[in-house]
Amino acid sequence: MAAFYHKKSQSQGEDGHAFHIELNAQHPVYEGHFPGQPVAPGVMLTRMIQELTEEISGSKLFLAEARSIKFLKFVDPTATPTLDVHIQLIPDEEVVKINSRADFEGATYFKLNATFNKIS
Repeated sequence: MAAFYHKKSQSQGEDGHAFHIELNAQHPVYEGHFPGQPVAPGVMLTRMIQELTEEISGSKLFLAEARSIKFLKFVDPTATPTLDVHIQLIPDEEVVKINSRADFEGATYFKLNATFNKIS
């Protein structure tokens, strides 16, 4: 199956990690969500953040708690072909906590503040 997104670049700074993501408008999920008017499903956007957080942390993760999740604008892969994803890790020895957001052209499209458990 085709990937939902492609990571185009990655950087790290004092305020966390930044990724430039290109969405795949041809992904099969858009055939049902929604035909003729594609909208990225929240579960797919959440999964994307989880996968990027796994890359940062070097651990396989399981979403334990979404403390706050806000979908502020529809992510239409034809109108919003890329996202700038920002992930800040919050220090914790037991779990992986993050604050994250995804922007396009300076506007924030969604935010996720979550706690992930590490999978052994």
